[in-house]
Amino acid sequence: MNLSGKAVRFWMNQLQIPIEQVFIMVDDLALPFGTLRVRSSGSDAGHNGLKSMQAELGTTAYPRLRFGVGNDFPKGKQVEYVLGRWTSEQETALPLKLEKCTEIIQSFCLAGIQITMNQFNNQNYAAHAAELKNEIPTEPVVFMKPISALLKGNQPLYYPSFTQNLHYEGEIVLRIGKNGKKIQEKFAMTYIDAITLGFDFTARDIQDKLKAKGLPWEIAKGFDGSAAI
Repeated sequence: MNLSGKAVRFWMNQLQIPIEQVFIMVDDLALPFGTLRVRSSGSDAGHNGLKSMQAELGTTAYPRLRFGVGNDFPKGKQVEYVLGRWTSEQETALPLKLEKCTEIIQSFCLAGIQITMNQFNNQNYAAHAAELKNEIPTEPVVFMKPISALLKGNQPLYYPSFTQNLHYEGEIVLRIGKNGKKIQEKFAMTYIDAITLGFDFTARDIQDKLKAKGLPWEIAKGFDGSAAI
């Protein structure tokens, strides 16, 4: 599988398949088990199979479906984890995940990558809540990140030593520029004076312990560099 780019290039040439009609499905250690991400392009992120694809095709601009397999393995045991057996919980959840993968592949073939991304990536919030065994809230869930959590200007993030399970999520970041309360929805955007993209980093193992005790999440959410913009 680490040389899968050779097989893909062979069949692309053999059947005259344009690259925009190629759809690669890949396991992803960086995503929790069962999390699905559809992308039209992107880096190899250290994945050997995608490195082979990039080397053989000469580009990173090919559609792909990333299937999260999680990273719950001891240091140095990545190969054994990837080639090992599913847990009983994963085996139970797997049929539904594969069914969703089938829907994504069918959508890509019939509707194209943009519609597929719009349709299926937007479902990730509900999937993420289910993954964490959280109810989908009817009101905003508020947690705080201090100024020291901001990571700006392409500064590097240093992996915190106190966690073995660091997760990240892409976010739309809004800056509230003035005070207000009981604001009507039609006026809400007048309170926003800046918008950008960012990443929210979470020490998930620490957060789980805090949640189990009914404690705030700030230790897991507010460490230095945990809010990259």
